Amino acid sequence: MLASISLEGEALAANLVTLKVYQGYRFSDGAVTKSGDQSADVSFYVNLGRRKAYSFAIATLGAKKIKEFGKEKPNPKSLSLQSVESWRHYANAPSPGYNVVQGADGKSLYLLKVLSFKNQRKTASHWELTFSGEKLSAP
Repeated sequence: MLASISLEGEALAANLVTLKVYQGYRFSDGAVTKSGDQSADVSFYVNLGRRKAYSFAIATLGAKKIKEFGKEKPNPKSLSLQSVESWRHYANAPSPGYNVVQGADGKSLYLLKVLSFKNQRKTASHWELTFSGEKLSAP
């Protein structure tokens, strides 16, 4: 049986989070971590790409599972822990809009709203990603 998901009421929308590249964020205690920290629910890092003779850096959001929903906020009732099985563990080139992230514990879902991605025209060490988030949970 699929459990539906709803907003839990402990919205983190008032808590804006800004990550620099190679940092992560843990929702449970609001900690900013190093990107490789396995306890982080979401990480911001550089994925290197290559096209013909050119290599390039792509900003990437990483998580146990993540899905982009664009500018339309997804209906939390249509989400379940079972529905994330087919999602990827990364989202390249994050842009303003909604993402749903499976927490590092494998038992939590978070609605993440990317608000801005700054310094895109500079080297990756200057990149900053700002988002807000809300925990989703089964009723």
